[in-house]
Amino acid sequence: MGYRLVANADLTKTNVKQWFNLGAEFEDNGSIFRYIRHNAGDGSVTVVAGMAAWGLDGSYSPFEGTPDGDSSSIPVLLNRPLGFYMSVPADGEYCWVQKKGKSRNAMITDNGVAQGELLIGTTGDGIVGGVAANAVTQSTMGEALEDDSGTALAAGSAFINCP
Repeated sequence: MGYRLVANADLTKTNVKQWFNLGAEFEDNGSIFRYIRHNAGDGSVTVVAGMAAWGLDGSYSPFEGTPDGDSSSIPVLLNRPLGFYMSVPADGEYCWVQKKGKSRNAMITDNGVAQGELLIGTTGDGIVGGVAANAVTQSTMGEALEDDSGTALAAGSAFINCP
C-alpha cells in the first residue's frame, strides 16, 4: 500500500499540530521515513532518537506508535513495527520514524545483536533484539550490519526494512 510522498520534511522536528497525513512518506538518499503520531503508553518511557516504534491495535490509527513495548495501558503490537524514531516527541506529538534504509541514528538494542541477525521487537522500551533468519517468529525491522556495542547499534550499522 503506497502513501503520499511529501516533498520536504524536517526529520528531527516534532509537531504539536499535525502537518502531514499520518502515514505520509519522505524519501532522502535511499531511505524512507514515515509520519506518525507518538503515544507515550504508560508514560514511563523517555524517548530517544533511535528507539523502535511499534503500532497499536485497531482501535488506534494505523500510524500511531509507541516505544513502550510492555505497556499495560495501551495495546502494543510488537508484530507491527513502524520504524525508528528520528526525534524526541512528547505524548501526542507528530514526528518522523525511519522505515527503510541504512540507519541514521544509533539504535537501542538488548546487548545481544550479532552481525547478520534480523532485528525484532522486544518487550523492553524501544529496544530491538537480534534473531537468526531461521528462527523468526514475528515481523522483522531490518538486519544488523555489524555486532552491537553494549546496548546500541551505531548509526549506519543496520539496514532498516519495516513493512
